[in-house]
Amino acid sequence: APYFRNNQRFWIARFSGFALLFLIVWHMLVFAFPSGGEFRLHAFGWMQMAGHILLVLVLMLHLAVNIRPSFIALGISARRYIKDILIVLSVIMLVCAAAFVVYYLRWNILWRYGS
Repeated sequence: APYFRNNQRFWIARFSGFALLFLIVWHMLVFAFPSGGEFRLHAFGWMQMAGHILLVLVLMLHLAVNIRPSFIALGISARRYIKDILIVLSVIMLVCAAAFVVYYLRWNILWRYGS
């Protein structure tokens, strides 16, 4: 029996949750690392930017997959709010991705070549 195909949302939610936990720990290690009792930022290169954009994408996937079960648990009809939810998630994803790109550009271009 094709159980994986029938339980696709279940497995996507589980794998995205595990990936989210891994990426959050990675996020903490990239931004704050103790150095002699003080927390210092590491260099923010293209690998860190790609990882953070992946973090945003996995977060949005996890939210999109789990919003319907959350609404069912709360007794709310998801059909009525699905467009609003997708618009809000899209805006959040774009703002987060843009913030990481701006941070990458400021770290690698403005701080090296200008004040």
